[in-house]
Order: sequence, then C-alpha cells, then structure tokens
Amino acid sequence: MYYLDIETTGLDPRKDRIITIQYQAVAPGGRPGGPLHVLKAWEADEKSILARFQRDTKFFDRNDPWGFFPTGFNLGFEYRFLLGRMQRHGLDPGVDWDFAFSKPSLDLHPVAVLMNGGRYKGASLEAFSAKPTSGHAVIHALQTEDWATVEDYIQKETDAFFDLLQKLHSAMPRFWEGTLKPLLEGTPPREGMRPPAVRPPVPRIDGPRP
Repeated sequence: MYYLDIETTGLDPRKDRIITIQYQAVAPGGRPGGPLHVLKAWEADEKSILARFQRDTKFFDRNDPWGFFPTGFNLGFEYRFLLGRMQRHGLDPGVDWDFAFSKPSLDLHPVAVLMNGGRYKGASLEAFSAKPTSGHAVIHALQTEDWATVEDYIQKETDAFFDLLQKLHSAMPRFWEGTLKPLLEGTPPREGMRPPAVRPPVPRIDGPRP
C-alpha cells in the first residue's frame, strides 16, 4: 500500500497543472513504511514528474495492479489529474481510464462521509484529523512560488493522514467485532462498545481543496 496525493493549481485537469506528486509506503497498522517521496514540478516540470512517477512506481502497471495499492483522500481527484495531464503531455500510461479507477485502493473519503453522518459537506480530512487547514490555503503559496510553505503543508497533510489511518486501523476492527457484527447477528453489543463519537466539522472560511 502507498499513500498518494498531489497538489495542483486548480480543480480542472484540462487547464490546471500538477505541482507535486507525493507518495509513501504504508506499513502494517497504517504506519509510514518508508520515506515520503515528493516529486516537485518546480525542480523540473510537470511532464518530467509525471514520467518519473510512471517510471519509479507500479501505479500504471497493468500486469501488477497490487504493485502500487494507493490509499488517500478522494483518490478520484488524483486519478483524473494523473491520467488527464499525462494525456495532455502525450505520455502513454499504458492503461485506460477504467483500469485506473478499478485498481485496488483504499479511499478514506467515504469513511469520512459516514463519520460525518452521511453528509458530504464537511467530510474533509481537516475535519477528522490534525490537518490544520484545507488545500485552498496553499493556493497563494503556489501562486507566489513560496515552495517552502508548500512543502510544509505537504508534510503536515501527510502526517495528519497517517495519524487518521493508524487510528482507523486500530478502532475499526474492534468496532466491527464489538458493535456492528453483534447487531447484524441480532445479539447485544459487547459491554463498553459503542459507535465512535463523530467530531462535527469546524466551520471554515476557506474553499475546497485544489
């Protein structure tokens, strides 16, 4: 499993660019399993980091779909940009869009929607982790080429994701065995096992993640 995320200049892969691609191996229990790799367009260009990501990982390997098993938050965003921008640069990923979207993955966004009472609005990584702000806050840093701020944001976002992933790895099996499974079997939940409390999202004035 690999944590996967990108930073972009906007939301539309037809006109906006990928600024960074970051990925990191995930160890058992949801812990970091290796160094965080950050491919930076300002050190080369967008086409170069896309080609390097394709060369250095098995994300696009049709013969080994488990070779890069991604986890992240709203992975469809990453998929659309990675494939769309590769197509824009004339790079051949060797796979079609259907393959990319059907490959094994673990997306925490639907989990956040459930923790948010089934509501999409407010089901963000910053609402359920220690991530300090949304990606909208880094747009100014991207526009002003403040790369130190961008890298600091990436590290904090990565740390927050891994913290949430580890907590879910620990809590969800116990919640299943102690609460959900007994309910499905029609038996009382085990003593002390109750659904985890949902922390309501904190109102924010910034916009959605780029």
